[in-house]
Amino acid sequence: MLENKLATRVNLEKREIAVESPLCSLCRVEVESNNHLFFECTFAWLVWSRCFAWLGVQFVSHNDPLLNFSQFRLCNVSALANEMWGVIWTAVVSELWKHINNVIFNGGVVDGLEVVVLVQVKA
Repeated sequence: MLENKLATRVNLEKREIAVESPLCSLCRVEVESNNHLFFECTFAWLVWSRCFAWLGVQFVSHNDPLLNFSQFRLCNVSALANEMWGVIWTAVVSELWKHINNVIFNGGVVDGLEVVVLVQVKA
């Protein structure tokens, strides 16, 4: 299951790997789990909100990864349109993951606008 494979701070602690803090590296408020990092974190929510604004849609997002992804499968649209939505979802999740790794390992600055621009380029 995805929840146990990503090296979030919660999962590292479960593997008995020392981390300086269990708190999210982006918001520093909540414990860093998969669901938090990608869907519940205020930083992630800002990125998702900006992406939805870019796409011109209003959206209520689920915080479970599989249910969230399934929300990007639309009825009454072409397979190509669904594929495009899947690309956008993947771009957001992968850019969030890259961004947190840049913050942790390279001393990068938390910057939601940078993530959105990279999602737009990737998508």
